[in-house]
Amino acid sequence: MENNAKDGKAGKGSPVGTATAAGLSLGLGPGIVLGLFVFDNLGLGLGLGMCLGVAVGAGIDAARKKREPGASDASGASGEGA
Repeated sequence: MENNAKDGKAGKGSPVGTATAAGLSLGLGPGIVLGLFVFDNLGLGLGLGMCLGVAVGAGIDAARKKREPGASDASGASGEGA
C-alpha cells in the first residue's frame, strides 16, 4: 500500500485517537502509583489507570465535539467519496 498524501488525509491522525492517547498517558502514571501504594500490585494499578485514561480521553472528545459541532465531519470518515 502506498501513502497517498494528495488527498489531505495522510498524516493528520484521528482526533479520537489523539485524545485517547493523551488520556491514557495521563491515567497510567497515577494508576501505577495508586496500584503500587494502595494495592501493592502493579497489574491492578495499570488496569485502573487505563480505565481512568479512557474516561479522560472520552471526556476530551465530548468537550471537543460540544465546542466544534462539525469536528466529526472533518475527519473524512463519513464514507463519502473514494
